[in-house]
Amino acid sequence: MIYADGSALRLTVMDVSHPFLGPDDASVGPESIAWRAFLREHERDLAVSEIGLTALRRAADPVGAAARESVRQLAVRLTVLRVPDRALDTATLAQAALRPLDAIELGIAVAHPDVSTVATYDRSMARVARLHGLEVSTPGRADRWWE
Repeated sequence: MIYADGSALRLTVMDVSHPFLGPDDASVGPESIAWRAFLREHERDLAVSEIGLTALRRAADPVGAAARESVRQLAVRLTVLRVPDRALDTATLAQAALRPLDAIELGIAVAHPDVSTVATYDRSMARVARLHGLEVSTPGRADRWWE
């Protein structure tokens, strides 16, 4: 299972004026294009949290009604993981390197036994996820770009 954090989910609607499943357009950045292709391919394997979905909803809000509706439909299809108590243990340790909500997202990924990979575009999250034994996926970026 792949846990997608808020930095990845935001790319679902960034730089676009159409729903995330609409055609790619030349004004969209390469990371957004790569992320949306990855999302379509791996949707069944993706897990998110309410924290990540909130970041996605906030990114969709200024884009318009079509983007907000696409996000609403996507949120129904994705696996949403709850915050287990043991996630807070990891989050407490990770707060030295991550923002508080990012630390909680990492804790969720680490605590879930089926999560093996974190999809992120945040350098600190990628580094700390690797320290916790998770693989990192960042469509559109070079391997190990965070080092």
